[in-house]
Amino acid sequence: MISDFGWERMAKKVEAIQTNQADKPFIQVDYQILTADIIFDSRNPQFYTPKNFETHLWQSFVGWKIKTKELYFQPNDFRMMDFTTPQDNFTQFVYVLPYSEHEALIEITRFGKEVIPQDLAELRLTEYIHHFNVAYSIEDTETGCIPMSNAQLKTHPLPGVINLGGRANLIKPSTGYAFKSMYSHADKIAETIKRQTTNSLESVTLESHPLFPTTAPSRFKFYDSLLLKILDQQPHWGKPIFEQLFNRVQIPQVMQFLDEKTTLIQDIHILRKLPFKPFLRVLFQHPFVQSLYRPLGLLLITVTLLLLGNSYWQTIIGDSSLILGLITVGIPHGAVDHLLETKQWNKQTAPGFIVKYLLIGALFAATWLLLPNLCLMFFMLYSAWHFGQADGELWRMSKPQTLSWGTTVLSFIILSHWKESAEIISGITGTNWNTFQISGDLPSKLQFISPFIALVFFPWVYYSVKNRYWGMSITIVWLAASAVLPLMWSFGLYFIGQHSINGWYKIKKHLQISHQRLWVQSLPFHLGAWGLLLLFYGLFRQSSLDSTSTHFNLMNHVQNLNPNLSTWAPFFIFLACISLPHTLAMHKLYKK
Repeated sequence: MISDFGWERMAKKVEAIQTNQADKPFIQVDYQILTADIIFDSRNPQFYTPKNFETHLWQSFVGWKIKTKELYFQPNDFRMMDFTTPQDNFTQFVYVLPYSEHEALIEITRFGKEVIPQDLAELRLTEYIHHFNVAYSIEDTETGCIPMSNAQLKTHPLPGVINLGGRANLIKPSTGYAFKSMYSHADKIAETIKRQTTNSLESVTLESHPLFPTTAPSRFKFYDSLLLKILDQQPHWGKPIFEQLFNRVQIPQVMQFLDEKTTLIQDIHILRKLPFKPFLRVLFQHPFVQSLYRPLGLLLITVTLLLLGNSYWQTIIGDSSLILGLITVGIPHGAVDHLLETKQWNKQTAPGFIVKYLLIGALFAATWLLLPNLCLMFFMLYSAWHFGQADGELWRMSKPQTLSWGTTVLSFIILSHWKESAEIISGITGTNWNTFQISGDLPSKLQFISPFIALVFFPWVYYSVKNRYWGMSITIVWLAASAVLPLMWSFGLYFIGQHSINGWYKIKKHLQISHQRLWVQSLPFHLGAWGLLLLFYGLFRQSSLDSTSTHFNLMNHVQNLNPNLSTWAPFFIFLACISLPHTLAMHKLYKK
């Protein structure tokens, strides 16, 4: 048959597929160079290491083609997925494909990280066929392994080279099924070549080469990612999921769903008949859903505080949340900097690290006494960079965007609470910044703040919507809403709820330890930070009340400020002193 088409078949290993200087493709085989106008590449696909919510499993199978002495099979019926076989801590099933009343292919298949061992597969096949209660002989065998992966393919498009099969991403990740998509792809290529002349073969290559030649809606990739994660983490759920799919949904609709041809309404009808527990569990692990946890939670807290109005409960909830946040993650996320380099307590390097850390903070505190306004500007600058760096990695910002976003957030919080901010800034610099105030009731404040919000956040709303960073969009909403809350609550929501938790998860991932262990590891420096704060605050208050003091006399005016706000001045000076070495330590981590 092959000779009828002028083909020559070669059973040799392909060493490489490349193109020459004229962009003509060629194959290197045993030191031979074979050139062609078009090369169809169906070698095994190669995948990058799975990341984020990606999963890489194998669909491994062992099959026997058997022949029975008695009439047993019905040629028009087949068993697609029979889960009565033992699962062996994986998802395993048998399918039966009859060829005649005497012959059929009996195949056991496993979905999992490990390929099913040959001896175990043969044992399960023997047990399964035993229930037929017929004499049989094994006429032929087959084994194979298909990747079930939504990880990124390693592909390097070359002119004149058309990828096929798994190399063209035509394997459905959650089932390993590829035949129909491969057939459609091949048919499309054949029709395109048929329409073209030999002189335009290059255009055929470019038109037919797409990495994702199918046009299925992206939601099916989402379904695949959920099911793959279940089969990976909770393989015992594979059996009930597929059994309910075939038992509770009509087969034609099941096949449509597996072919990715159903509508969204049909998808909902099918999915609601499946066990919800495993899907719900992995759904909350999905990066997209996880990216919405924090901003939605912060939006809920912001709205709750706004609805409570200027009441006793608003004060209790706002202040207690601020204190609890500082204790649980606000201070602790900066109290494990000693672990970022070595990942564990090192008796040799720890003393030097502590001395260096305290020395940087002390020098900055001393400089603040001499040049408070300059130090304030420096504090604002590196705080904007530090805040932006944590969020920028989350939302994939460039370095200029990182600084711009951090500056936007910090400036917005300060300027939208200018009366409170000016009193605190005056208290920590010794100069009067309280020259412009926004007073009056809430509506009059909103008349000023609303256009300010629109002007400041418009570019970031565009950025978040364009890139589909919905967590960022929600963050902008609650930041804007927090403009009418007191300054410390607005700043605390961002510093603790956004920045500190971002940094905490980054550190946790770097150290690869649990939340509980990380918090315990932070405890010595956490308690030390509170002790230093009390000492710093005591010195500050003493110097403020001592009018004859010459060491801290530029801060003596604090006693004349609003006593409810003046208490925050030493807190922010202290925060500036300990955050500088922390910012440097985290910068090294982000660079890694």
